Amino acid sequence: MIARDGGCAFPGCYMPAAWCEAHHIDYWSKNGATSTDNGLLACSFHHHLIHKEKWRIHVENGVPWFIPPQYVDPYQKPLRNHYFDRRHHTHGHHQPRLPLPATG
Repeated sequence: MIARDGGCAFPGCYMPAAWCEAHHIDYWSKNGATSTDNGLLACSFHHHLIHKEKWRIHVENGVPWFIPPQYVDPYQKPLRNHYFDRRHHTHGHHQPRLPLPATG
């Protein structure tokens, strides 16, 4: 998962892999497999958000896509994290850091 996700897989997050937890896409408590195909990396904040706010996740071509709950996006447009996407990086090119949400 570290090689695939690079860090927190949640859209817009750039928390490094060392600060992430493994998340079962199909919950372990509901007999979801413990495997890389059924897992992703999530920072603690986003791991809890996924569970609490009912985000859905599916993996397409090895990439985790997040479907927000309707109250976040009525159209439920799938989102993904592009920050750690190494397929589009070239030597010396780095994606800009995304701003952190206000906490106050």
